[in-house]
Amino acid sequence: MPWFFFKAGMFFKKEPLGKVIKKSYQRLIIPFIVFTIVGELLKLAINIYTVDESILDIIKHNTLSACVDLIKFGCSIGNITLWFLLSLFCVRVIYNFLSNSRLYPLLLVLCAIAPAMHYLEIKWPYYLANISAGLFFYAMGDKCRNFRINSLVLCLLLCAAWIALSIYMPTVVDMRLNYLWRGYYFLWYPTSLIGIFTLNSLSFRGFFNFPLFQYLGQHSMGYYCVHFMILTSMEMLLPPSLRYGYPYVIIAVLMMIFVLPLILWGIRRSRYGFLID
Repeated sequence: MPWFFFKAGMFFKKEPLGKVIKKSYQRLIIPFIVFTIVGELLKLAINIYTVDESILDIIKHNTLSACVDLIKFGCSIGNITLWFLLSLFCVRVIYNFLSNSRLYPLLLVLCAIAPAMHYLEIKWPYYLANISAGLFFYAMGDKCRNFRINSLVLCLLLCAAWIALSIYMPTVVDMRLNYLWRGYYFLWYPTSLIGIFTLNSLSFRGFFNFPLFQYLGQHSMGYYCVHFMILTSMEMLLPPSLRYGYPYVIIAVLMMIFVLPLILWGIRRSRYGFLID
């Protein structure tokens, strides 16, 4: 996830705050609202089908839990990956405001919120931490947009260093939760940047100029907004014997390859295609 914030920061340009809010609302918040509602309706329909309770009780429980989740976590369980859209919206607006106002000390303070919450073991609201971390990587993307390693040897050495760090000092942080799964939290920032610089340097040299990567890049919004609902449906509807291990992985891969593109094709052909373009 840090790479996505970094990549967004590479395209940052100062604009009037109102214009940024309007553009970001249309590009990020409207899809966030629509696909959150769709995800919750899908979860509700599956719960009505699978849970042995009255429909009214299920509706009440789902509605209440969705509202609580949005307040505490910045997303709903029905489409949990959409946290990124809300976080990126806040990051774009805040960074544009701070850049226009030249309030760079305040930017440093805001970027320190995520490490402070981790150190103090403050877990939620989750969006305070992921917006803070997102601001850091977005700012780095803006300031380092032209950074690239021209020497192939140095590029490969950087790649080797990143791989070595991943093997001998692995650090895994769930950016949404600001939760350290493995390693050392404060190494997450520099190791993420090393990985980003490595990928960007290789990309500049044409290492990823494949049709598949180009296709995924062009349609990433649709894949991001829809894929989790398919996985959620699988987990709730598949027999227990197929919900884990290799059978689940195989079914999930097939769904992503064949079903998801068909769904996105249908959305693009409809009046709602603007949501994922």
